[in-house]
Amino acid sequence: MNWQLFWGWVGTIGLFFIFMGFYLNNRSRLFNGILFNIFLVPFLIMSAWSIFATNSKILIAVFGIPFVIIVLTLSLLFAFQSILLIWNGFVVWRRESHSLANSLTLLLGVSLVVVPIIMHILTHNLPEFWNTFF
Repeated sequence: MNWQLFWGWVGTIGLFFIFMGFYLNNRSRLFNGILFNIFLVPFLIMSAWSIFATNSKILIAVFGIPFVIIVLTLSLLFAFQSILLIWNGFVVWRRESHSLANSLTLLLGVSLVVVPIIMHILTHNLPEFWNTFF
């Protein structure tokens, strides 16, 4: 018996019961979301560990294919995040007043595009001593 796997599941189940205790006590607390995330990450890690410990090709494929699809989807959303933020910034800019609060998504989207370009230029054109800071 793999004792690391066993005690990992015991800890994960303990985190679940802690979450459920707080959730059933008061369902509208923000702390419930934090506790759920503290439970969810070890649950996913233990699930992956258990699946790989079985060495079952079918089980790895059944759970691996949806995992790869979800990771690719999230990667594409993260890659297009700057484009979506700029688009949202322009929509808000057209429909709302031109204040700093209404243009924060536009500024964030532009900075996500501009900062990597500036960092690339700086790291290739500065002396080696200054590159250690970037």
